[in-house]
Amino acid sequence: MIDDIDQETAVSLIASQFPQLRPVVAEPLGVGWDNVVWKINGRFAFRFPRRPVGVDCLQTELALLPTLAPLLPLPVVAPTLLGQPGEGYPWPFAGYALLPGRMAYTARLTEAARNELAVPLARFLQTLHAFPLVQAQALGAPPDKLGRFEMATRVPQLQQLLQELVARGVLPSLKPWLGVVQRGKTAVSTQQTLVHGDLNTRNFLLDGAGQISGVIDWGDLHIGNPAADFALACSFLPPAGQAIFRQTYGAIDDGTWRLAQFRGLHLTAVLLGDAITAGDAALEQECRVGLQHILGG
Repeated sequence: MIDDIDQETAVSLIASQFPQLRPVVAEPLGVGWDNVVWKINGRFAFRFPRRPVGVDCLQTELALLPTLAPLLPLPVVAPTLLGQPGEGYPWPFAGYALLPGRMAYTARLTEAARNELAVPLARFLQTLHAFPLVQAQALGAPPDKLGRFEMATRVPQLQQLLQELVARGVLPSLKPWLGVVQRGKTAVSTQQTLVHGDLNTRNFLLDGAGQISGVIDWGDLHIGNPAADFALACSFLPPAGQAIFRQTYGAIDDGTWRLAQFRGLHLTAVLLGDAITAGDAALEQECRVGLQHILGG
């Protein structure tokens, strides 16, 4: 794993491989689990994998997004500038046209503003999940390699995450969450669709009016249970917004929704712990709001 791709290395790689972008002006845009992202010339986002799985994610985007992105009802961009290893950096990297807006978790939205986003989110996922599986497989969409709903692993993992948050004084007790864990553990859902796979409030953008201006970070795109994506609705939307989402999307059976609540709790617990460790007050607040939405849904 590479801890960082510094500014000098990023600028040098981009300038040597994409002379049309010279002079290269780089600003830090974000550091994720799999990638470091630099904003280039105010027009592009260049993602540099930090570990081999980040390379796999990049290859998935390259394979699927050129076909998928134009079909979706929210802005999505495919990588258009593909860089190669060099100057001691071992992996390919890619540049994307920069979408406007800020990460949703930074917006501190009211319940009313969140509820207004239920319909566009539902229509977006409805379209994504309707993408033909045969075509997705032909383009190279992988299965769920992370085992998001392998409960023999995920249940004890989630319980440990929650126990750690209680031990740190972040949550008052385990009791409120045990019902969500149990319902997820016993839920039955066999649906399979093309899913984003990592849809959370860091991975979609809002414009100044609070409307969705883009969906980003598609490296976890795969064929799996749509509950992986419904998890966002469970955590981001208040109960009223969740009802609007389900009505707009169409039939979502109870088993799939319980899995979505489980996944939403798992992902929110991970993000909450990371936010507190990193001192990210905005993400911490969003996660705390999300936990309450999951309980109320």
